[in-house]
Amino acid sequence: MFKFIQALIFFVLFGLNFAWAQDSKNIYLVDSINSKAVAKNANDARNVVISNARRDAFMVLLMRLKMPIATADNVTDSEIAEMVRSEQIVDEKIAGNSYSATFNIIFAKDFVEHILNKKTENQEIQKTDKAEKYSEKFVIIPVKMAKFRPLIWEQENDWRVMLDRIISKNNLQKIFAMPDSNAENILAVNGQNIKNITFSNLEKIVTDNNAGASYILFFNFDEIENKVLVDVVYLRKLLKKQFRLSFVNVDRLSYNDLIIKVAEKTLEYLGNNAIGSDNVLNKNVIDIHIKIKTLEDWLNIKKLMEENKLTNNIFIKSISRDEVKIEINYIDANTPIEQAFEKAGIFISAQIQGFYEINAISQ
Repeated sequence: MFKFIQALIFFVLFGLNFAWAQDSKNIYLVDSINSKAVAKNANDARNVVISNARRDAFMVLLMRLKMPIATADNVTDSEIAEMVRSEQIVDEKIAGNSYSATFNIIFAKDFVEHILNKKTENQEIQKTDKAEKYSEKFVIIPVKMAKFRPLIWEQENDWRVMLDRIISKNNLQKIFAMPDSNAENILAVNGQNIKNITFSNLEKIVTDNNAGASYILFFNFDEIENKVLVDVVYLRKLLKKQFRLSFVNVDRLSYNDLIIKVAEKTLEYLGNNAIGSDNVLNKNVIDIHIKIKTLEDWLNIKKLMEENKLTNNIFIKSISRDEVKIEINYIDANTPIEQAFEKAGIFISAQIQGFYEINAISQ
């Protein structure tokens, strides 16, 4: 009898694992979508998070189906909810009026096809060839954070000048558009509304430049730590995403050379990481504390992470004499982080305080 029960448990577990393996190959399964929000109370924040996570997952699905992200602009939150067959919510965190969680969402193929057919029947939206890279045009609004005010259209905004120069030099006009500093644009985007900018402020600028979305790029240069932070705000109809790019001046470049390098790397990142791709939206944000003896210890770990494509962004929170604290977006949702790092030659361990630790001195 005991052996029978053992066999029964085995087949049940095998069946569950097999079903999950089958689902994991299904393009209608979008997993590891992270979302967080702050609202009047935790319940309101939870509702916002669920809505945002579903829309993020839907954008991933659109790209897998080789359809333009712009398709999502005409699909409401309630219609996306109709397309969801099932969803799993894991790692919920509630703190005061904030809520965060990770979602695994499965869309119903028949509902997706029905709603997308209804939305596109009067539009000429075509799927791109599988080998073709997804492309869309974006309006770029560069903002340099000066000591007393943000610089947008002013001549002192060398961040804008440099981005414009890189776009022209590398013939990126089909991907990025830099709007003119005319009276109409200055009225729409200015120092008073830039920190709380919405798509409605930019809609006419985006349309006039034949674009589908916009990136607001806030340039912050920390002279003391010798690094640049670029806070990115992505805006399109019904969607707003924010993330940060960090550039540490380890080569001790002059300010002019540094801003050129940051402009090149920022445009390269935005061009290669379309919002809606699995690598961008399927983020797993991890805090890591790295024990070091010399700066070389940190640079070796950083090089290994980048060469083995363990992350698409490294945010340096602090650097001290014996420790570097970073935040990364671990992008391989199918492999445990310890296993992926060990394969890259990095030994990482989870700490009870909620972060991971790497002893770079011994590696």
